[in-house]
Amino acid sequence: MMFQKIFTKTNAKRGVFSILRIYGMLCLALFLLQDFLLYHPSSDPEFAETLLANPKVQTVSLPTDDGNSVGRIAGSGSCFVLYFWGNAENVDYQFAWGTSPYPDCVLSSMNYRGYGQSDGKPREANLHADGLAWFDATVRLRNPKTVILMGRSLWSNVAIFVARNRPVDRLVLITPYDSIANVAWSRYFFVPVPWLIRDSFDSAKMAPDISVPTLLLVAERDEVMPRAGLDNLVRSFSKTIPRVVIVPEASHNTIDESPVYAEELAKFLR
Repeated sequence: MMFQKIFTKTNAKRGVFSILRIYGMLCLALFLLQDFLLYHPSSDPEFAETLLANPKVQTVSLPTDDGNSVGRIAGSGSCFVLYFWGNAENVDYQFAWGTSPYPDCVLSSMNYRGYGQSDGKPREANLHADGLAWFDATVRLRNPKTVILMGRSLWSNVAIFVARNRPVDRLVLITPYDSIANVAWSRYFFVPVPWLIRDSFDSAKMAPDISVPTLLLVAERDEVMPRAGLDNLVRSFSKTIPRVVIVPEASHNTIDESPVYAEELAKFLR
C-alpha cells in the first residue's frame, strides 16, 4: 500500500513537471517567434523600379544605423499628409498613379526597416526614430501650411508618437489599439505576455499628450483589434476628445473600401 502511494505521488509529480515543461516550451516559442507574428515585410522590386522612373514621384532615402530607409512623396497643395501605413502593406502601391489620393494634398510615406527597399529590421525604437526623421526630412522639403498624420493598424502607434513629438495640425488613426501587448494578451491569455513581448507599442500611454483634433476610424467587424482596446485608447486621451467613427460592415483589412471611410476622411482632411 505504501509503495502504491509513493508510485502515485511520483506519477503526479512527473505529470506536473511535464505540463510545466510543455508550458515553458510554448512560452519560449512565442518569445522567439514574436517578430514573425508581429511584422510582415513585403516588397516588389519591379514596381519600385517603375516608381524611380516616374517624375511625379520623389524618392527619398534616409540613412539609419543599419542601412537606409526609403520612402516616396507625390502630389501638390498646401496640405501635407504623412501616412504611416498598415503592417502588411507596401508603401509603393500608394503611389501607383504618381499622384496623391487626397485632393490638394501632398502624400508622404516611407517603407519601414525591412520593408520594400528599406534595410534593417523593424523594432519599436527604430520605427519611432525613423518616423521622426522622416517627418523632419519631408516636411522641410515642402514647408506646408497644414500637416496631417495618418496611422493605420500597428503603425497608428508611430503616428501617435510623431504627433506627440512634432508640431502637427490633425491626426487620423485607422483601426487603432491601446497597446500591442494587450492585443497579444487577448489572444494568448494563457501566457505572461507583458514579460515576453519586446515591442509593446503602447499607444494609450502616449495618448494623454495629444492635443490636436483626432479622428479614429474603426471597423465594425474588426477581427484583429479588440474593441476593449479601442475603448481604452479613447479613454486615454485627455487634451482632446477624439471623434470616433464606426465604419459599418467593415473588417480590419477592408475598412478603406467603404464609402463611409472615404467620406469621413475627406471631411476631416478639408
